[in-house]
Amino acid sequence: MLSAHLVVLLKAFIVMGVPVLVINVTSVNLVTILGNWNSPIPI
Repeated sequence: MLSAHLVVLLKAFIVMGVPVLVINVTSVNLVTILGNWNSPIPI
């Protein structure tokens, strides 16, 4: 029963964590693009 409980927790963690990771990567990419766009010297 403990292993099944851990699997449920792991699935919930993945489901909650993936959107956060996607948002973080997207925000970092947007900041980098904006920084390169505004900066005369490419980073």
